[in-house]
Amino acid sequence: MSRTNFSEAGPPNLFLPRRDADHILDLLLRGEFPRLHRYAPESQPALRQPRCRHKVVKHATMVKNSFRAITLGAGVSIRGKLTSKAGLEKLRAIELPELLAAERDEWLRLLKQLEEQRKAVEKQLLATAKTDGRVQRLLTHPGVGLLTALCLVHALGPV
Repeated sequence: MSRTNFSEAGPPNLFLPRRDADHILDLLLRGEFPRLHRYAPESQPALRQPRCRHKVVKHATMVKNSFRAITLGAGVSIRGKLTSKAGLEKLRAIELPELLAAERDEWLRLLKQLEEQRKAVEKQLLATAKTDGRVQRLLTHPGVGLLTALCLVHALGPV
């Protein structure tokens, strides 16, 4: 079906702010405008912790990828064991130019710091989970881990 009278509805796929504003006003007046979801104030810190952990893990992955680039650039393949104790020892033993060796040492220092941060955040997450009975109940389900249980409880709220 094609439209021939563009004066009524306007051409298709055209952004019409006035029409959108009228629609929003109509929804508000009828009381049908969707409510915005806000997390409960007590849930906000609990949801911030997994985000913090995610950022730390993301940065650690970037550091590990840099290790992989350094080893491949040096012509050495350590494979999947790069961040194990043995892999890190092999990484330290690789003869590299001075600047690249300094970069490697800085990445090693940063990785150690990120691992400590991750462990600290996970300790906080565990402490938060232990005090919440709803999280403990969810943890009894197969396949539901600590992060999933915490995020479900605090994102959904009372169900």
